[in-house]
Amino acid sequence: SGINLEVRDGQLTCIVGASGSGKSSILKLALGVLQLESGAISIGSDGAQRVGVAFQDADLMPWRRVIDNVRAPLNANIPIAVQRAMAHQALTVASLRNCDHLFPDELSGGMRARVAVARGLVNDPRLLVLDEPFAAVDAALAEDLNDLLVRLVVLQHLGILMVTQDLDRTLPRADLILVLGHGPLGSNPVVDLNQTLGKRSERPTEKVLDLRGKIIETMRQSVQGERPEHAR
Repeated sequence: SGINLEVRDGQLTCIVGASGSGKSSILKLALGVLQLESGAISIGSDGAQRVGVAFQDADLMPWRRVIDNVRAPLNANIPIAVQRAMAHQALTVASLRNCDHLFPDELSGGMRARVAVARGLVNDPRLLVLDEPFAAVDAALAEDLNDLLVRLVVLQHLGILMVTQDLDRTLPRADLILVLGHGPLGSNPVVDLNQTLGKRSERPTEKVLDLRGKIIETMRQSVQGERPEHAR
């Protein structure tokens, strides 16, 4: 409760927190799966509330080619040729333009993850919701996927809301981070990383390490049911 979060176009916003802190609930609210008891959610000032989603498991249909997996979320009333064109465009954005004809079992783990992202992009969303996108791939593939997300933010000017526990990749590249739980950041759960860290660096600066430590401590205290010193 008491969360005021704005995910802007061209902005990567990450949610971190201990298990049971409400990360998945926030994603479900953004997707319209859960309804608010109070407050409001608004997506797109022009009324276009298109939201794309990609989960931790790509969950591709093995009997369908890549292009047919990607067009699956589209309205059945859209002509097939138009659906395929939209899917091809999404695959191009995800750097998979020559993979239309392949089946999921012909893809690497990283390619399957990018197909899942392309499927989330196919309806030209205002907001892309991601649930632990790095969890199911190794470090090299995670870095490749992270680069894709940065390109979506910078080049496509897309707003991304992502649950992740990968602080080492998140802190240098995100714009905002929502920290759920009670701890050093509990009284100010939304951190503007541009203001907090200043100029971005891939190297772990003192500010990055300090913020990382506070986030981890917040998660630890939440798991153990502790309250920060100033709140006791």
